[in-house]
Amino acid sequence: MARFDFVLVDCEHGPLSAQSMKGLMIASSATGIVPVVRVKQNNPSLVMEPLDSGAVGVQISHIKTGKDAQNAVTFARYHPLGERGVNPHVRATHYCPEDFQRTLDGPMKTPWWWSRWKGSKA
Repeated sequence: MARFDFVLVDCEHGPLSAQSMKGLMIASSATGIVPVVRVKQNNPSLVMEPLDSGAVGVQISHIKTGKDAQNAVTFARYHPLGERGVNPHVRATHYCPEDFQRTLDGPMKTPWWWSRWKGSKA
């Protein structure tokens, strides 16, 4: 039986509420499918909420400049590399402070298109 590597939860074009998105994060983790959430815009709360809900990554539309990309990274990373708030009691860390340090220290998933963008002169 074929398995999916990941699922893209589209919160940009679809009518999903934050609560519906969180339910899909729970369902995907129960099946071992990696959840990635497409957000409506490059906005701190829209980027951080899916990550705190258990998304492994976010896909952000309308990134047009290097500054836009830097802002997106800043919204998604923890201090000192970014502005994401620190809370060990969220789904992303399995509500477990012991898992929190691994989350902070672990690598963020790099999207397949990153190397292409990184080489551009945006």
